[in-house]
Amino acid sequence: MKKKPIVLCVGNCFADQSSLEWLLTREFDVQLQHCDTTAEVMANLDQESTALVLVNRIFDRDGAAGLDLIAHIKADSRYNSIPIMMLSNYAQYQEEAVRLGAEPGFGKSEIHSASTVTKLANYLPRN
Repeated sequence: MKKKPIVLCVGNCFADQSSLEWLLTREFDVQLQHCDTTAEVMANLDQESTALVLVNRIFDRDGAAGLDLIAHIKADSRYNSIPIMMLSNYAQYQEEAVRLGAEPGFGKSEIHSASTVTKLANYLPRN
């Protein structure tokens, strides 16, 4: 049986994590891996074939900055080809994430929109 692509969902609170899980499992044939810290993300990048990393602007668990994680991953030649999206309603953080090498992301207010599904479909197989 073919292994499903993995989406790392990073730094989200329980409510946002649940919304993302609902969207991703309904629309896409993927496996989700929730990560609370940068160390967890890096350990998962080392062990798994990751299709996409969805990064919260500020990590719920430890307050780390999602932009710092994006910069860290994009600076590492082992992982810089993995697509990353910022999860934030704030345009300035979306723009900064793209400047650091992320793909255009989406805000929490857009999780259930058709445009978000379209963005994600560029990287994930549909159900």
